[in-house]
Amino acid sequence: MRALVMYDRFEMKDALALVERLLPQFEQLGMETLSTKSWLLYGAVLKSLGRVGEATRAFRRGLQSPVAKRLHWLQATLLHNLADCYILTDRPIRAVVLLRKAIGLLEEAGEAGAIETCHGHVLLGETLEAAGRVQKALEHYRAARDSFGELEMPTWSAYASLLIASALMQLRRETEAAREIVAALPLLEAGEAVLEGRVAVALLRESVRRGRVEPRALRELLVVLRR
Repeated sequence: MRALVMYDRFEMKDALALVERLLPQFEQLGMETLSTKSWLLYGAVLKSLGRVGEATRAFRRGLQSPVAKRLHWLQATLLHNLADCYILTDRPIRAVVLLRKAIGLLEEAGEAGAIETCHGHVLLGETLEAAGRVQKALEHYRAARDSFGELEMPTWSAYASLLIASALMQLRRETEAAREIVAALPLLEAGEAVLEGRVAVALLRESVRRGRVEPRALRELLVVLRR
């Protein structure tokens, strides 16, 4: 769809106008699959434009479709995006419920949903951590790290390791956090993923060498990797 190309190029307002024109046509013609995918795209564009309330309604509308109920990957993607809207509007408990459901659907899809499952674990972990449930967040970060490793995605596996380290630091388990950092840094450097964060990498490496993790450097590196 041309709207999807526009979205990928960040031509948000043009994409929005196109989807708003096509959606009623798809629904009028009974083209349920295209209609449901368009609700997903519509919500994603609205969310990117900061119109989170409207995006929330779009994702909910997509979830009402029989197609979303039949195609688990599509339902999981809608749930994931709706959960993100709840996170943005400070409703983490609702987000957690939706993310757990999305992960369950993606796990049922097996290999086809493997990467999305990993990202779901990361987002669920971040949501739980923000809600103060750090120990539970650790479980999802570890699931993401191990799965990214199995999928041979070293940069993402390293990112998950740093999330684990950050959570462990909150729990005052610095020795374990240092082990996660030591495992993560070579993977990041090998993948050239830290050009912007090389100062933070150097600070982290030196602090671990001296036996004390530098929390500020860890936070800065995570910010760089999230971009």
